[in-house]
Amino acid sequence: MKCTIKLSENEDYILLRIDGDFTSKGMMEWVIESHTLGREKGVRSYLVDVRNARNIDSAFGKHEFAYSDMKKTDTVDRNARVAGLIRSNDDSHDFVELASNNAGMNMKLFTDIDQAIDFLIK
Repeated sequence: MKCTIKLSENEDYILLRIDGDFTSKGMMEWVIESHTLGREKGVRSYLVDVRNARNIDSAFGKHEFAYSDMKKTDTVDRNARVAGLIRSNDDSHDFVELASNNAGMNMKLFTDIDQAIDFLIK
């Protein structure tokens, strides 16, 4: 699996692009790196492009990611706005969206990149 993290051209959001299947624990390294960049640049919006990746973690692992890992890691901006860009018919990210929102975070999944970016910059 591979991850690219960079500031968008207009500097409105941080882009995380993941290629290859991953687990929630593996994702934390990238979340920390991206939120560190967000703090450095004063950006609180994140586009997570997982169109070429599936979350292969268990429901328990996804729950722990949202309720424990994300909430207890000081580097993570818990008030960030996160748009997940997924492939049509990929439901492997649905539970993370549900658990994250139930845990008080602002995350929404999209299949259209323009809608995802609109969500981030509003």
